[in-house]
Amino acid sequence: VSHNGWNGKDLLCLLSGSAVSCQYFDMPPLKGNSLKQAVHLKLGQQLHFSVDDALVDIRPLEPRKSADGDQLRVATTAVRRSVIEAVVKTCDRLESPLTALSAAPSALTALAMAARDDAHEMQAILHLGENAGTLIILEGGRPCVTSEIEIGARDFATALTRPIIDGDNVIQLDAKQAIALRNEVGIPQADQQIESIGVTGGRLLPLLEPLLQKLSQQLTQWMTFASTSA
Repeated sequence: VSHNGWNGKDLLCLLSGSAVSCQYFDMPPLKGNSLKQAVHLKLGQQLHFSVDDALVDIRPLEPRKSADGDQLRVATTAVRRSVIEAVVKTCDRLESPLTALSAAPSALTALAMAARDDAHEMQAILHLGENAGTLIILEGGRPCVTSEIEIGARDFATALTRPIIDGDNVIQLDAKQAIALRNEVGIPQADQQIESIGVTGGRLLPLLEPLLQKLSQQLTQWMTFASTSA
């Protein structure tokens, strides 16, 4: 930050990982403290840290009532206070004002809702970051699942550092080369010619398939959950 002369710049902080939880509950149509207490009680059964140790945002979603007419869908975001305190201390040390702080999954959900089409069927959006992914499932235009997935773009690059076998030729990429190849071809077609290393995509797929299978399993589990609970 100092090297680039960024001290004093306004900061917007997005938090993710185990210190953040984004969940959705169908609740009775309560208001004020009654809704807050009911949500905190339900949230306490889901979090791996204490609700008392978290800053919790509670937000009723529109339309306010579910299809059966007597439930209120509520979006809840919980962030551990110790992490927020660490962010504030970091900003003070950088002499930079903290203008906004949010949970990254919540921000990505807002982006997904803004980009959704008008269809009422279930839709899924996967954001693949460098270190982790975020799956967002919308039902009737409202989120019902926002979950971080422990697979990121870096895992695809790591897979490409394994030996690439092309007949008697063995190609070994270092981390920098693997990242460049990942960015170049993504998940290639089997017959796609990859000029940079002189092989077809079929030579890369055996390296990527275990990771793709793991990702598919996680996506299937979350989509099954969403289809039975939405």
